[in-house]
Amino acid sequence: AGCLMPLYYVAFYRVGKPLLRKLLSRHPNWEALGQRSGTFHKNGQEEVLYVTLTGIHHGTVALLFKLAYEKKKAATEDKSNGEADTWTHRSTQTWAGVWELAFEWVDWICLLTKLWPFEDPDPRFVVLVGIHHLVNFCMWPTWSLNTGYTKRCYKLYWLLMASSALSFFVNTYQQLLNLNTKKGLRAAFAIQLANIIAFGYTRVYLWFKDGLAINHALVKENETRTDVDDATKSQYRIRIRAGFVLLSVFNLTAALASAGNCAKYLAALQEVKS
Repeated sequence: AGCLMPLYYVAFYRVGKPLLRKLLSRHPNWEALGQRSGTFHKNGQEEVLYVTLTGIHHGTVALLFKLAYEKKKAATEDKSNGEADTWTHRSTQTWAGVWELAFEWVDWICLLTKLWPFEDPDPRFVVLVGIHHLVNFCMWPTWSLNTGYTKRCYKLYWLLMASSALSFFVNTYQQLLNLNTKKGLRAAFAIQLANIIAFGYTRVYLWFKDGLAINHALVKENETRTDVDDATKSQYRIRIRAGFVLLSVFNLTAALASAGNCAKYLAALQEVKS
């Protein structure tokens, strides 16, 4: 992860951001977006740049987890090449986790220093991002547990990341709509409603259904391992539980914020005359 951090910072924040700004600046509503604030940034343009880049990151990780799932599925069905495929799905999952960890370290370090390439964010954003990024820091010991390399885990991981990527791209599309017209607000409301359903299914329903079961399985496997002492097992157990709680808080907070945006579009729709 440490080696990928400079690469991520340069690729996304120093190269990706200017290129994305140049691309989005061609949109007819780009200038108007700069005149209004976003949810967590004072400048709507800055927020759109951030969520789009983050959506690209989450989409990339989602594809890696999906690939790991397909490799694991193939290994399960083809016993003749089990060892090679097992290594492949494990290495793919590891790369996905390392890339996610690199993103979180870069994001957090930049937020807390003068390296942050966007305008000053809302303090709520810093707290919410901090909660999210603490999850992977808590959960990285689980990479040594076999439970984390099952089809059930891979499926949940890629659905969570894909749902996040979709939410970010939806946000970008909504912000670029003309929200001063009924047509734009109707589109924003309809898309947000669909996004709430998808987000609620993956980040709330599936997370508390499959995520909790996986968390219990991780703790159970951790208790039976013989390669670490009892103190280490106790530390890992606390971290595994803490990771689940933190991501649960983040998911529920994000779901409520998404519902709030939907209500905001509906209220604005009642006020706009044309």
